[in-house]
Amino acid sequence: MIYTGGSCSKGCDRTRGKRVVSYAAQTSFPTIEDVGEGRLAGGQARIPIDAALARAIEQGSYVVFVTPEGESRGLYVTDKTPSGFTVVENESGHSNIAFGYRIVAKPYGVTAARLPVAAVANLPHAALPAP
Repeated sequence: MIYTGGSCSKGCDRTRGKRVVSYAAQTSFPTIEDVGEGRLAGGQARIPIDAALARAIEQGSYVVFVTPEGESRGLYVTDKTPSGFTVVENESGHSNIAFGYRIVAKPYGVTAARLPVAAVANLPHAALPAP
């Protein structure tokens, strides 16, 4: 669980001014993510990766998930480079629809093991569930 501190301007229920509990996803290895939106023009769109994100991830080591926001023949990602990627409509489609995307990447220089096993006694106290 994630708890917020300070004034109730973030992590709060807007209508009641009370804190809300939120949860973080668990992953099998460290990742860094970004989200954004784009729009097809004639069935394709080139999406640049933010330069700050490009500097923070392992070069070429990312996955992109796309979600069309309208009727289409389906979308796929191609031409992934360190500076961006292309989203294309299936079957040579020519749609001009909006889409959302999520990039999941390996952080630059991180060599942590996948699903390492740690003795409970070695975990920080804050990582342990409350009794």
